[in-house]
Amino acid sequence: MSVIGTAKSGMAAATQRFEASAARVAQGGTADGKDADLAKEAAEIAAAKVQVAANAAVIRTGSKTVGALIDILA
Repeated sequence: MSVIGTAKSGMAAATQRFEASAARVAQGGTADGKDADLAKEAAEIAAAKVQVAANAAVIRTGSKTVGALIDILA
């Protein structure tokens, strides 16, 4: 798998984490009736944000590397 493909998968996973956490906050709790722990959900959302940013950096770096390799081969 390519670096960019791996980072894309990481971004998708982070987006799913974010969406699940946001849904728990919006619903006020979990499916089994427990109240949402807002501090935990805020930390989860922040972690997902960092994960997306890290994967975006990997995509930028991978793209630059591929561009440099193409320049070398051209």
